Amino acid sequence: MGNPFHLNDDVCNKLKEYGCEKYQMSIDGIRETHDWFRKPGSYDCTLEKIGSLNRAGIRSVIMTTVSKTNRNEVPGIIDAVVNTGVNIFSFSRYVPSGGDLDASMTAQEYRESLSDIDAKFKYYEAQDCKTYFNRKDHLWTLYQYETGEFKIPEYAQEGMIYNGCNCGNCHITILPTGDIYACRRVAQSKVGNVFKDRLAKVWVSSLDNYREYDNFSKCSKCELLAWCRGCPAVAKGTNGSFYAADPQCWKEKNDLTGEIL
Repeated sequence: MGNPFHLNDDVCNKLKEYGCEKYQMSIDGIRETHDWFRKPGSYDCTLEKIGSLNRAGIRSVIMTTVSKTNRNEVPGIIDAVVNTGVNIFSFSRYVPSGGDLDASMTAQEYRESLSDIDAKFKYYEAQDCKTYFNRKDHLWTLYQYETGEFKIPEYAQEGMIYNGCNCGNCHITILPTGDIYACRRVAQSKVGNVFKDRLAKVWVSSLDNYREYDNFSKCSKCELLAWCRGCPAVAKGTNGSFYAADPQCWKEKNDLTGEIL
């Protein structure tokens, strides 16, 4: 992950020689919005450097952080990056980190955004677009469950985790300092340091606090527990608990049975 400002053909060729296979940059709105988030001129600069990465044989990736501020601009971002030839496009949701900034969407707003984004993805996919659209947000599972594109497999066994949030499952973050985090988007999730702690021990012990699937206040009652669980980072940033309900999950609970509908 990096910014575009130092990139040119020579730098990208060097990165390729050093083993860089994929380079991710951010676009967080159409030109005016993105330049307000980042700095003036950065929108056009980012789109321009997609070409430098592609020419060097490095997979170009654009990531968008979706919030209340820019959610209606995501289809326009997709148009821009596809037309520029980006290899991969994906997005994740804004994770609140305290303070006065309130950029969180309501659950219904987010579902509407997913519907709009899905339509845009399918439009380009039907044209054999070369851009790969990464549906990485786990609430895609809920959305596709409702549309019939995802069905619970017949082989599913109770108590097994098959997909969804990878925190504590098949994912950790190691920073340049050696600090190990359960998730880079979860505040206060440091579980060790690779220069001081044996990684295998951290994995089998310190990460247990992130594998208590029955503790998910909403997801544990949902039939999609083994495939979704929303984003615990957004839940913690919003409600202070990794196991709190994802604030953008629109699935409603039956007050009589306690089951998630």
